[in-house]
Amino acid sequence: MKKIWVGMAGVFFLLAVIAVAADQPTTRGAAITTNTGKTTRMNATGKVIEVSTKAIKIERTIKDNVEIMEFDLEYPSAHISLNDSVKIEYSIKEGRLSASRVNKIDVLKNPARNGEKTKGEKPASAAK
Repeated sequence: MKKIWVGMAGVFFLLAVIAVAADQPTTRGAAITTNTGKTTRMNATGKVIEVSTKAIKIERTIKDNVEIMEFDLEYPSAHISLNDSVKIEYSIKEGRLSASRVNKIDVLKNPARNGEKTKGEKPASAAK
């Protein structure tokens, strides 16, 4: 008889815990939707196909797929011209891509990729 009372008390406490847990509102949803004011910055590298004082359009290749991206410029950049390779740091503001920094990058050609091999001397042996 004592086992039955202990079992019923356990079931009662289990149901009470479930009922209390169901009544409490969760605060996790509110924490996710709050904006901390910090924006996510992303990078894009590509070739300039169109440039103006307010916008820049680049063409970038990712895994043999060509993608054209258009950015609104926060600051006009006078040193950028057509066919320059650029790296753009951007964020999404009001549904538009907004470029905060535009840097021209130098494209260095790797001689090994072009089929040319550099001829160098063999390293000297340590044994004398």
